[in-house]
Amino acid sequence: MDLYSQVCLRLKKWEFSTSWPNKPAELLAFVHEEILKWLPYVAAFNNLYRARTDLEDSGFRFRNDLHFDWCCTHQLQLVKRLREWVYKMPQLNSTYYGTYSSKSNRLETLFELNIATLTTRFSLDVVKEDTHLSVLKNFAYWLGNPLATVQKREVKSKTAYVLCIPKEAISYGL
Repeated sequence: MDLYSQVCLRLKKWEFSTSWPNKPAELLAFVHEEILKWLPYVAAFNNLYRARTDLEDSGFRFRNDLHFDWCCTHQLQLVKRLREWVYKMPQLNSTYYGTYSSKSNRLETLFELNIATLTTRFSLDVVKEDTHLSVLKNFAYWLGNPLATVQKREVKSKTAYVLCIPKEAISYGL
């Protein structure tokens, strides 16, 4: 089995850990670590599916590889698996994710880390076929960004934990 087939098989069989922590800093670190482990597979599949036209055969077939074909035709199932994982996430107060300027160290964007925000922001409920891979990719690059860190920040005059992503790095891979 070649590397591309292994990547697609791994993505096909991916299972997120469900041992959710109940403290804000630990929850942010857990989400980041889980998605960071998943990011290379989503990125590689995205590259195979969208960017490597030299690998295409009819209908996005990669040398008739069953694992790649499964990932191509079951993108909705991959989004559903991600959505179900997010729905199991504990809802904690003072838990955020966002971008900051690496020059000024100021928060640029800020979003609550909760089911409603994640579902809306990343379109986890969208059923359009042509957007599933974009949903997976955007979620992975935001919450699994290799440069993201969990930081204590002042939010709404209170101390809160924020998964901070340098705004200069957010377009990495997108």
